[in-house]
Amino acid sequence: MDSSVKILLLGVVLIFLYASFRTGTLGELAAPLTERSTPISGLIASVTQHVTSADAVGVGLYAFASRLFFLPLPLEPYIAYAYGTGTNFLVLALAVAAFGTIGSAVTYAVGRFLGRYVVKEGKWKRRAERVKDSKFVSPAIFLAALLPLPEVVGLVFGAVRISLNKYMVYTFAGLAAKTLLLVLLFDYLKQYLQFAI
Repeated sequence: MDSSVKILLLGVVLIFLYASFRTGTLGELAAPLTERSTPISGLIASVTQHVTSADAVGVGLYAFASRLFFLPLPLEPYIAYAYGTGTNFLVLALAVAAFGTIGSAVTYAVGRFLGRYVVKEGKWKRRAERVKDSKFVSPAIFLAALLPLPEVVGLVFGAVRISLNKYMVYTFAGLAAKTLLLVLLFDYLKQYLQFAI
């Protein structure tokens, strides 16, 4: 990977990290940083506005950031928040699945890079080959995206060198299914609570 691409990727990740803090309870601590009139502060303000308004761009940015292994951002409450603010279900599902899959691919790439140093010859190499050739890999990838698990599992899938295409397809399907299930649950609870009051 070219050094300029690494610097750009690091910059994007830092912007997402800042935006996540800006939209959370730590926003008061970060408020003085956005008051400066620099191009980066304008970008940060734009990202923050998109994430808090839960439009398609904001949903995509949050889904991307939540699937990075070093950002412990829960995606499930944000999906409910975005749907509750009126975001179209189809837009929500596509943004979460597409941008979440791209974020997962970044985590996968880091795992694949670090896996060269962890999975070498010997016991770990044999275990990695068994995992890679297992018939349960595809359902495991799907369930890892569907369930509210931390994204560190993407590091493992990258380290054992699961096919990137397989990883991305099943991650996309799992994230789309997660969005569908959460929206259905949200609609059910909304109707149930409306009648209970």
